[in-house]
Amino acid sequence: MAWHGSKRGPSGVAVACFASYPVQDRLLTAQSKSCCVANLKLLEPPFLLGPTTVSAHSMRAIARAIPLMGWLLFAGIVHAAPMLDQQHTPSGNFPAFAVANDRTQIQTFTVGITGALTAIDVQVSREPLTVENLVLSLWSTDAAGLPQARLATKSVAATDPAFTSTGPRPFIAFDLAGGAVEVTAGELLAIELNSTAANSPPFFNERYLWEIGGQYDRGTAYTQIGPSFLKQSEDFHFRTFVISVPEPGTLALLSTGLGGLLAYGWRRRRAV
Repeated sequence: MAWHGSKRGPSGVAVACFASYPVQDRLLTAQSKSCCVANLKLLEPPFLLGPTTVSAHSMRAIARAIPLMGWLLFAGIVHAAPMLDQQHTPSGNFPAFAVANDRTQIQTFTVGITGALTAIDVQVSREPLTVENLVLSLWSTDAAGLPQARLATKSVAATDPAFTSTGPRPFIAFDLAGGAVEVTAGELLAIELNSTAANSPPFFNERYLWEIGGQYDRGTAYTQIGPSFLKQSEDFHFRTFVISVPEPGTLALLSTGLGGLLAYGWRRRRAV
């Protein structure tokens, strides 16, 4: 047997070249080939998928794709159904406070689920001569628990069919999905209802009425008249809906786990 050096194969891996050898040299040749092949393994790329060699460039491309897979999973979660987060909806006969051009009603609440807040329902009725829109705004709060920065706004027309329902005061839905607000569990936010309805005496038949009653222990109700905030002893009725999404740390762990699974698969196939 004669060793003729090495050359590059189609995949870029060095390949040993042997001359023909007689039958009686089989044992020596086998030992020599084993030694040569063992040395050649040092020149191979780090991973082999069976007979297919994965280049360093391909490995880098796969590594870059791992975070993308994590974010694709994140996008799928974002399109999941909203979950009821906070609510204060006691049953019974309760009074209601006016929402009009001379006063704004506010209810703060503490977020329970980290994710995207997509909808808020408020238990509101409309007086018969009201033609102005009802406007809901979502606010962050300051150290005193009062509205600080507006996060989202949505309005409902006075002609909305929900206002014509009979029986108990209806829940009016405000869909925020188009501009869903990212919220974090434990965060204190404020719901504000206002309108340009006149609320004129003596009949006060042009305004909205937000039902109030019972205790919600994770927030506070206020009436704002001009620059003054009057704290209420009971709370307005509302519901919030959130789509739960992973926190950044969870996404990082997910991406790392996917990378580990891919590496494990490559190592197993290499060992075969």
